[in-house]
Parts: sequence; structure tokens; C-alpha cells
Amino acid sequence: MEQVILNLAVNARDAMPQGGRLTIKTSNVELQATLDGSHARIPPGKYVVLTVSDNGTGMRREIQAHIFEPFLPPRSPVKAPAWV
Repeated sequence: MEQVILNLAVNARDAMPQGGRLTIKTSNVELQATLDGSHARIPPGKYVVLTVSDNGTGMRREIQAHIFEPFLPPRSPVKAPAWV
């Protein structure tokens, strides 16, 4: 989970070269019924929701169509994280 959040933060930074806002939120939810999502079926129960958003430039539609694939091609040019 740490790596996922870190990747999202780096992508957000790259999408906001002039600065911007990155928001990371968590909340508790309890599903009363099964939720049939586009990628999974989630049974009733208690869950934590992680929401990550930014006000960057966004992704092109052709990239969005592949974001859940395991080997999404890297952006060009590749930038090192600011803390490296």
C-alpha cells in the first residue's frame, strides 16, 4: 500500500509542475449489501476507503484505459522523486 500511495504522489507531482494540491483521505465505511464494481465484487462488511486526488493536468483517455494493467508504460522523460 505504501508503494501505491508513493506512486500516486509522484504522478501527481509530475502532473502539477507549477504546484498544486494533492489530497489523501481515509474514511471508514460499512457496506450493508454486496457491491458489484467494475473490477471486483465486494461483500458486505466494514472497510477503509482510501481516496487520492490532485488538481493536476490529468491523464489522456488512452492512458486511463490501461491504468489497472500490471505494466503500464512509464512516462517520458522519467523524473526522479524530489527526495532522491
